[in-house]
Amino acid sequence: MISLRNIAMLWVTLLLIAISVAAVLASRALAVIEINKLLDNELQQIALNAGSGLYTGIHQLISHMEDENRISVQVWDDNGALIHENPMAMRLPQQPASGFHDLTFKGNSWRVYTANDGKHTTQAAQRWSARTEIANHTALAAAVPVLAALPIAWIAIVLGVNALLAR
Repeated sequence: MISLRNIAMLWVTLLLIAISVAAVLASRALAVIEINKLLDNELQQIALNAGSGLYTGIHQLISHMEDENRISVQVWDDNGALIHENPMAMRLPQQPASGFHDLTFKGNSWRVYTANDGKHTTQAAQRWSARTEIANHTALAAAVPVLAALPIAWIAIVLGVNALLAR
């Protein structure tokens, strides 16, 4: 025969697991939204501020980065001639309109920001895989406290149910 205590503990445990999973998924979804806002802002700032007079030593710093983490920056004149690009990053096709775009190029997915002032078109792009990696690491960091609290909460509930049923 199954005791009332065991049934209560089973339901409480299942409820804690369901709530924890929902909290972890919600943490990841919120982290993805916030990180994409941050990274979109980075792409926008790079595109608006990059130019051909960049310090050449920066290219040496960029060469030590993983390919996945490199941001592709390109600048074209009003005739469509390429006047600047990050030599360490992939050359992507020029996007036809200003703003954010998603692009798949040579097997990689990219998030692209294009700005046009009438004289120049500047484009900055970042691989989606780099964004996903950051989001997953952030979500994991957010999930660790939830997952660590689960056994503590379960012990507290066990003690509480035992005290309640002992009466």
